[in-house]
Amino acid sequence: MAIVMILLVAVIALRYVSIFYYCSELKKEIASARESYRGTAIAQIADVEEERVDRSTTFYWPVFRFEAEGRTYQKTSAIFSDKKHTYQTGWYYEIRYDLNDPEKFMLADDVEAYDMAERVSRSFVMAIVVGGGLALLVAALR
Repeated sequence: MAIVMILLVAVIALRYVSIFYYCSELKKEIASARESYRGTAIAQIADVEEERVDRSTTFYWPVFRFEAEGRTYQKTSAIFSDKKHTYQTGWYYEIRYDLNDPEKFMLADDVEAYDMAERVSRSFVMAIVVGGGLALLVAALR
């Protein structure tokens, strides 16, 4: 029984690794953008892509269209939300972009996205730790 519980915890933990990874990468990208992205533009959301990462979690990725350095760009953002209506097609945002590679960009006001990534990653780490601890406790008591 203990082996089954440990395997169950491992499977659940692996499911949430991708969620934790997305959030960690977003926080890194925001930190990098704050340091080095010097170009600014007004970008419009052209589309919102949806990705279901498990039965109860869906992430929404805005696709931005903007002009920079004389060209038009359209690219899916590194920023995402776990709430469906955070980003809507047609909405405008100020962005910062890398002057050498305008396809690298970030919302100028990135605090909400950073906080969301922090909140989501923290909640999944807590779920894994608490769930794993409970499973090990149950296995030890049997």
